[in-house]
Amino acid sequence: MSEKRKEFTPDLENLEDFRQGYQISKLDFVIPGQDEKRYRLDFLITVPGIERVWAGDKLVRVEKTYRNFILSFFKKYKLSGQVEYAFAHEPIEDGIESLNPSTTISKELIANFFSPRAEKTIETPNPRDVFFEVMNVFDAYIEADRETITLLSVYTIATYFFRVFNTFPYLYIFGPKQSGKTKLLALMTKLCYNAVSTVNLSASALFRLVNDFGTTLVIDESEYLRDMEKKGEIQTLLLAGYKKDGANVLRVEGEEKKQVKLFNVFGPKIMASINYPHDILLDRCIIINMLRGKTQKINLEPKENFQNVRDKLYLLLFTKFDEVYELREKDDFENPYLVARERELWRPLLIIAYWLGQYMSEEERGALNDALNSMIEQSIAKKMEIRIDSEFNTFLTALSKLVKEDGYYAIYTIRTAILDEYRLDDDLFKQAQKYWTPERIGRMLAGLLKQNQKAIRKVKRADGAHYYITVEDIKSLCERYGVEVSEGMNEQNTQSEENVQIQEEDWRRWFKVG
Repeated sequence: MSEKRKEFTPDLENLEDFRQGYQISKLDFVIPGQDEKRYRLDFLITVPGIERVWAGDKLVRVEKTYRNFILSFFKKYKLSGQVEYAFAHEPIEDGIESLNPSTTISKELIANFFSPRAEKTIETPNPRDVFFEVMNVFDAYIEADRETITLLSVYTIATYFFRVFNTFPYLYIFGPKQSGKTKLLALMTKLCYNAVSTVNLSASALFRLVNDFGTTLVIDESEYLRDMEKKGEIQTLLLAGYKKDGANVLRVEGEEKKQVKLFNVFGPKIMASINYPHDILLDRCIIINMLRGKTQKINLEPKENFQNVRDKLYLLLFTKFDEVYELREKDDFENPYLVARERELWRPLLIIAYWLGQYMSEEERGALNDALNSMIEQSIAKKMEIRIDSEFNTFLTALSKLVKEDGYYAIYTIRTAILDEYRLDDDLFKQAQKYWTPERIGRMLAGLLKQNQKAIRKVKRADGAHYYITVEDIKSLCERYGVEVSEGMNEQNTQSEENVQIQEEDWRRWFKVG
């Protein structure tokens, strides 16, 4: 009996007609000696095509299918100073089983890897030019100051290099209704690395997207808060996905046959909400405070797909990944606000900004640094304000879970319920133990109950003070402090029928200090 063999022909012409999925499978940087440097980037992608099955000389079957490929990008620095680039592709049997539901990279760019002339046609965009092009997109649709536009642009570029870093910050867009949060999320979905909006995605799909594709998750909190199961799953994903080490989550999957699977959920995450984030989540975020717009931009909606901009961002990754990699350990960033976790949060963005600045004029570089320093101060100041307000949020959330019937409750029982809110993060839990003392809890509880009762009922027992608390007390206080989140918080931005053409700006002039 003749042995069967398979032949796969990539269908590159119709690539846009198929769903495709991809991820960086590894970053393999090799320095074999002191005489030259060689770098290699491997990229995993699922490509549609035609599979032919042969038995000897007889064609048995022809069908449309998908095949996983490793696309390798090679970069070599020679002694002469010349830089050489090369592409290669290799089919693999193992790999992802699912496909990414979005197509964020063009067929023309992927075709380079399968072309024998790829090394002659590679485009190496200037990082400075790509940065200003991204800024033009944000400035065309988002009403914000230059510092915010700068941060959004740096973060967008940084998402393409996130695997270089050991930690990567989340972006939390905070503001009232009709401040442009949903529109900003739509732009980030179009521009960031392999970005996918979480709306209508199952919990299982969320974990697979991040694990299999290194997806940038874009989360509109007002949407997922309606689904409590999805909310819980996203919270788990967010709390674990900030650091490369420790970003593994175990989940039980399968309907008939249950299996325990390990998911790595490290990667960029962008959120928007009219509400404060939880203390633990806040510690992983950079805050952008949006205000309601006053200009015509509030009615402009992005109609364009921005494929050209995304391809340039991918080309930055393919052709400049080694430059960012070499800066990963750089420690020249001094800012009095950046200590402990805040330093971890901002390091990737400051490294990207430093790298971009190498391609800029001195004036542009200074303006870039000034803008980021301003956003650092704004973000940390907003966090301090949120933490003060969120004390009541944390306190009342714990009480609402604890108080199920009217009666006396011990201070130590209330303290345990509060500390339970921090148990997913060891560092924060230790800080919370020092902060939430029985004395502090007693003062806060007495002050809050006084607002609802004529007389505070308190008894002292062998195990400490006990306070009489009613379910109605907690309901009233939660309503007063906004702990309960209503279901009607999804904001709708005004749709504009006008097609918007992004106008080229003289960003050198716009970027001038003062």
